[in-house]
Amino acid sequence: MIFQYHTNNKAIEVLNDLIKIHNDRIAGYQHALEQQNIDSDLYEEFEKIISKSDDHKQQLREKVTELNGRAKTQAPILGKIYNAWTDLKVTFAGNTQKAIIANCLYNEEVALHAYNAALSLHVEMTLEALQLIEEQESELKKVYEKMKRYKDARHTVDYRMLYYT
Repeated sequence: MIFQYHTNNKAIEVLNDLIKIHNDRIAGYQHALEQQNIDSDLYEEFEKIISKSDDHKQQLREKVTELNGRAKTQAPILGKIYNAWTDLKVTFAGNTQKAIIANCLYNEEVALHAYNAALSLHVEMTLEALQLIEEQESELKKVYEKMKRYKDARHTVDYRMLYYT
């Protein structure tokens, strides 16, 4: 029984780390929504991403509860420092739509790395928890690819504007 308790602690730790990633994603996209330089399509996309990230957090919390753990609901001090760094980075990069998309793309890369690490750790957890992580990772990959397309489209528009002016 002690082994099961130890195993659950590791699984709970991994799931809580993923919850923190979603806290950071949500904060990043909410910050992006506060900028005035976002077109309506991108604004709607960011709102969908926030909503889906909230869903992911809820699903992860439920898995933590199933393992008799406590889900972390607040961002720890490191999360707050990371969010402050993101705000500062956006300030210096500018609040152009291109800079906002680049920052969101970076945040998606961080999230994907976290999910990849969670799956690579080979932490013993329930099959349902592993499937949930894999499903969420798959959805994050789709968001990442979509953000890359936004970035590429924005780069093409900027390049054409330079060429034709």
